[in-house]
Amino acid sequence: MSVRSADGSWRGSHRLLGLPFLIGVLLVLALELLLYVLIRLFVFLYELVLARLYFPAHKHQLLQSTSYQEYRARALALDRASGRERWKLRPESSFYNHAALQRISRELGQAILTRDGDKIEQLLLEEVFHPHRVLVGLGNRELYSQSFVGTKYCLEEFVSKVVEAVAAIQRLPWPTAKKLDALEKASRSYGRTALCLSGGGTMGYFHFGVIKALRDLGLLPSVLSGTSAGSLVAGIVW
Repeated sequence: MSVRSADGSWRGSHRLLGLPFLIGVLLVLALELLLYVLIRLFVFLYELVLARLYFPAHKHQLLQSTSYQEYRARALALDRASGRERWKLRPESSFYNHAALQRISRELGQAILTRDGDKIEQLLLEEVFHPHRVLVGLGNRELYSQSFVGTKYCLEEFVSKVVEAVAAIQRLPWPTAKKLDALEKASRSYGRTALCLSGGGTMGYFHFGVIKALRDLGLLPSVLSGTSAGSLVAGIVW
């Protein structure tokens, strides 16, 4: 409804409703913020109770780690205490093609010992770095969420063999141009490592610890991205 003022102009009722509407919006936002904080607090307390209920001493020490080396040593002890070490020792899993992985590891090892450069190059390009082969299975995140540190030992051994094979190419008595060609082909097939930091509100501070550990080990990728809190951390680091 509109009313006519003394000067002859019309004044709408929206001016009368504007302030209460604004207050209502602010109250809704404040309520959503309060609910968000309460949910985060509940999740934190829930995880804290579980941490104290299961493996209280080891888990507490794990959270107090100040370096990756210290974290790894405590995480390995926690894996042994919780029985996760047995899972890591067994190569069998439905998460990846363990039979093909073990076969390629053996063939890479033999090629490295015999300094068979052509075989190393063939295995790297056609088996290891081929986008539709073993590495597809190795990207399954379930392989990296079953223990407090590391994954299947045969998988870790496979990665070490691949690194050793790349280094072996550099030591071959090949012309420099041939070495560079083989390494460039492998690089194009494998792609470039990047780090994506997820969101999580105040939990985003944990990203700083991950970045510090990667930087200390010389493994921090040059390509960083993120969402929400992760994008803020990535922007600060970049």
